[in-house]
Amino acid sequence: MSKSIFAAALFALIALGACKKNDDNPDFPANYLEKGALTFKNNSADLYDIYLDNARYGNLYGGDSSTYPNITAGVHQVKAIQVEHISGTPILRQMNILIVKDSTTRFEFP
Repeated sequence: MSKSIFAAALFALIALGACKKNDDNPDFPANYLEKGALTFKNNSADLYDIYLDNARYGNLYGGDSSTYPNITAGVHQVKAIQVEHISGTPILRQMNILIVKDSTTRFEFP
């Protein structure tokens, strides 16, 4: 009986030791709570669709800008695609940007 209690206790100890909090996990981003903002600025006269990390955030008319708060700090991909007054191929502007905690990063296009 004492061997089975010892085995159960050893198993429980190993199982608890294998569990880690997210804070201790090097694969978990340390900046998951750090937030910044992103401003899209359309410097053209045309309508553009805007994207953050391949998710469409809407569209932006010529001369307008829009700010999105609470973006996780780190590197993100932004993109703007022309959807109005297209002659030939639509204008596409995309790049990687760095969102910094408590700051606003600006992405201007075209």
